[in-house]
Amino acid sequence: ARVLLVEDNDINQQVAREFLEKKGIVVDIADDGKKAIEKLRGNEEAYDAVLMDVQMPFMDGYEATRIIREELKIHDLPIIAMTADAMKGVKQKCLEAGMNDYITKPLDIEQLYAKLENWINAKASNSQNDIDTFTEDIHKSTGFPQFKSLDVDSALKRLGGNDSLLKKLIFEFVDSYSDQINQLRFMVEAGKVDDIYRLAHTISGIAGNLDAKEVYESATKLAEASKRGDKNLIQLADNVIKTFNIFASEVNRILSKDTDSME
Repeated sequence: ARVLLVEDNDINQQVAREFLEKKGIVVDIADDGKKAIEKLRGNEEAYDAVLMDVQMPFMDGYEATRIIREELKIHDLPIIAMTADAMKGVKQKCLEAGMNDYITKPLDIEQLYAKLENWINAKASNSQNDIDTFTEDIHKSTGFPQFKSLDVDSALKRLGGNDSLLKKLIFEFVDSYSDQINQLRFMVEAGKVDDIYRLAHTISGIAGNLDAKEVYESATKLAEASKRGDKNLIQLADNVIKTFNIFASEVNRILSKDTDSME
């Protein structure tokens, strides 16, 4: 099967590409809704399904899907929404925009495979038992160091056992977002609610895919509160800063040591 992945975040792109390609799925990527539309314009037969992120800059998944359905007149191509937003009404909004189905982030591998198989109407290359055995073998063979702030087994399962990719993505996450997260309190004090939501939403999605549980939970709470328009976000923002810095400290302490020992 050939899938168009529409996702703006580089780390999330790499996570999704890894576990899709592990099952023989050919992945093409568009990093916003406009680029997805251009890839599909006059070329709908090139893809068997679209995985559509909902929250993206320039053009979000809702608008992109409406244009695909109404302007491009592409009605038979399955579009599956992906979002870290679990608030009530999001699934209905996705369906009303013209999407066929909905899956929440962090992505559950077996659930996504099942949805793709269902909508593409083709059998997956491996049975459920094959998937379970595959991930169990990975966990038995890996020597990846254990973390308090990261569920290593779950993260490796999502990445098909690719421990070098997991290490790369963890370092990329810490390096890319440390400065932004440590500015959260100033953003709250300045009342930049939209910026707070976008950053918290992004952090929630990445941390969820990497199975950094505490960071994911704290960022999700901040994203939901900022979207509701809650006025007092200081404590929630401070908790995101705290959990992220604990995670970053553990990454630098454990993985740097592990990298040195392998050199």
